[in-house]
Amino acid sequence: MQSIRNFRSLGGIKTAYGTTKSKLFRGGPLDSISLEDQNTFHNQLDINTVLDLRSQDERHDHPNIIIPGVMDVSLQLMPELSSTSADPKDIMNKLKNHDFKGFMIPMYQSFVTNPFTLTQHKRFIECVVNNHNSTYFHCSAGKDRTGYTAALILKLLGADFDTLMNEYLLTNNQPKKDVEALIEATRKRNGPMSLSDEDYHALTFVSPDYLQATFDEIDHVYGSFESYVENGLKLDNIMIESLRGSLLE
Repeated sequence: MQSIRNFRSLGGIKTAYGTTKSKLFRGGPLDSISLEDQNTFHNQLDINTVLDLRSQDERHDHPNIIIPGVMDVSLQLMPELSSTSADPKDIMNKLKNHDFKGFMIPMYQSFVTNPFTLTQHKRFIECVVNNHNSTYFHCSAGKDRTGYTAALILKLLGADFDTLMNEYLLTNNQPKKDVEALIEATRKRNGPMSLSDEDYHALTFVSPDYLQATFDEIDHVYGSFESYVENGLKLDNIMIESLRGSLLE
């Protein structure tokens, strides 16, 4: 998939309950997908549903190309900034002071505590279970919202922590041209924010500390992953078994 940044399959991963099928794919937005990749996407990979985790503003600014026969679903993962406690000035100061972890880690922690995000992750899982074909999901860069969502799915499928961490870190192996394209897209999205090329480069990569922070937060808030699934995500055993039945062989 030359025209989709950070594209990859979650298939072929061994878990405690089996090996994942090639039915779930992750990556970046489809705003520049080529005709050749559209054909591969739908006809060869059997993807008939796209779950877009971006905000409405992101979708408006960089709309996905609609692929014939593929349903594009808006499944915004995080609430708009105005509806959160995040202070834009504080965010800007952290970025300008190179405090990337001070910016990223609270965001990752919110993935497992924000009521809106918890509801959306439950909806995501329901969409995957109800789709008998393959599903593609993405955010603006295919690394943070998409990265944690992929880790969550793999954990529910029985993958150990090292396995899901290794999959998460594959984002850092992107081709140079994809990294440069992401930097340019991030620069345009941030407008007048004054950051160096090195800063933008740092923002295009993921850190094991980010994903670790979400699982530490799960233990801190819920006591265990199982409690997070039951009391945070509100998932019952029937839904979890259905997910495993759909994605494992």
